[in-house]
Amino acid sequence: MRNLFALVLIAILAHHSPAVQPASDRLDLPAPGIDLAAGLASVSSEPWSPPVSGTGATWQAFRSPVTKCILLAAGQPFTLIGKAPSEDELATAALQFVNRAATDIDLEGCRFKIAQITHTGGSGIALVRAFIDDVPVYGAYAIVVVNRQGQLIQVKARGFGSRTAGHYAIDETYARTAALQAAGLKSIDSSRASKWYLPRYGEDGTIVLNAAYQVELFPPDPSHRPAIFIDAVTGIPVAAENRIEHERLSGTVTGLIKPLYGSDQLHSRTFPHEWLLHERLETYTDPSGNFASFSR
Repeated sequence: MRNLFALVLIAILAHHSPAVQPASDRLDLPAPGIDLAAGLASVSSEPWSPPVSGTGATWQAFRSPVTKCILLAAGQPFTLIGKAPSEDELATAALQFVNRAATDIDLEGCRFKIAQITHTGGSGIALVRAFIDDVPVYGAYAIVVVNRQGQLIQVKARGFGSRTAGHYAIDETYARTAALQAAGLKSIDSSRASKWYLPRYGEDGTIVLNAAYQVELFPPDPSHRPAIFIDAVTGIPVAAENRIEHERLSGTVTGLIKPLYGSDQLHSRTFPHEWLLHERLETYTDPSGNFASFSR
């Protein structure tokens, strides 16, 4: 069986060129950043049977030892739709598949919505976001990739379960005020608040989803775009990011593959037409595996 086991490891060789320096590099945020990659360095490989009836397929999957989520799975293509799918058909099939695979990708108990449908390099790609009670889960997603024949060829995901903590005891006005005070800004042009569930490590080492408000502040200085997460119970800042208004990101996506069989030696290669999520930038590599994009 000729399988392509790709993306065992991905190395993103990227260079940031903020439009404004050095202010864009300052670290005067009122809370620590969010690290969703903790514990992913020791991803384990295992066989996996995708939850589609009648396939009998066994894929290679790579699972996180922390969240137990299958981060990536690939193997022999098998029919998911049966023809080149339209956007609506791909969206429907992707949602059905993610619902069936929710336990394996550690998104059990979540509801799903299509965030984006893209066609690139002959593949159809559905990006699915996870929600609990219509509140989005920060950093949680699933990606379903099909070929021109409507066959499933790859699945990527990042899930944190559905164990929640806290409730929305404060309102948006309180959250905005707390964020503005924490940021220490003299003035802002505007702000935006929304409910999110924020993955955090619990006392027992497992991941819990804390109820929080994400408050985005827009001061006159375009190099400073703080997004501050306010605990929805205590009103205390628990995490923060500086989302620079303009940023240039470029580089190459490379990884290790087993060219034909699971027993083959690993070889390094670039990845063309690869969906790339880096912080808040979403883009695709070109036929040579390179990317260069601007985000706003």
